[in-house]
Amino acid sequence: MAFERRHRNQRGMTLLELLVVMTILALVTSLLMQGFGTALSTYERVQRRQSEGMPLELGYRWFSETLAGTQAELDAPRHFSGDAQRLGGVTHQPLQGNNGRVSFFSWQLSEAETGELKLSYSQPNGIDWEIVRWPAGSRGRFIYRAPNGSAAERWPLPSDNAMQTADDGSIPDAIALEVTPADGPTLRWYANLPGRTYPRLDYRDF
Repeated sequence: MAFERRHRNQRGMTLLELLVVMTILALVTSLLMQGFGTALSTYERVQRRQSEGMPLELGYRWFSETLAGTQAELDAPRHFSGDAQRLGGVTHQPLQGNNGRVSFFSWQLSEAETGELKLSYSQPNGIDWEIVRWPAGSRGRFIYRAPNGSAAERWPLPSDNAMQTADDGSIPDAIALEVTPADGPTLRWYANLPGRTYPRLDYRDF
C-alpha cells in the first residue's frame, strides 16, 4: 500500500497543468522577443544617428586642425586669403602629410550638380577631397574675425581698413564656417588661428 501511494504521488503533470506551463512559457518567450526587438531597434537607431553625425564630426575636426596650423607668411604668393566661398594659405597641419611639414591648402564651398552644397579640401599634387555635403538649397559662407573683433567676408581686409594693410601677410584671429541647411538649424564651425597673426614681430602681437 505504501508503494502504491508513493507511485501515485510521483505521477507526471496532468494535461491541464501541461497546458498552463506551456502558456506561461509562451508568454515569457513572447515578452523576451518583444524586449529583444525593442533593444535591436534602439541600437539600430543609435547606430544610424552616429553614422550620420560622424562625417560632420570628422569634417569639423579636420577644418579646425588645418586652420589652427595656418602660418602668417612674408612672401606674397604664400599669403593667406579668402572670401565667402573659398579660403587658402599655408599650414603646418595639412590633412595629407606629416604634421610640422608646411603645405599649401584650401577649403571651398561649392554647389554640386545635384544642387547640394559641398565642402571640399585641396592640397598640391592632385589632392581634392569632398568632406561634407548638405541638402540642396543649403547656403554657406566663411566669416573672418579681424583684430578688432569685427566680422568680415573677405581676407585680407581692404587697404583702407585701419587694422590692416592689404599686403602685410597677416591672418585672421579666427574663422567661422556658417551653413544654413534648407530644412534645419544653422550649423557653425569655429576655428581659432595661431596667436601670432603677423609674419614678423609686430607691436600688434602683444
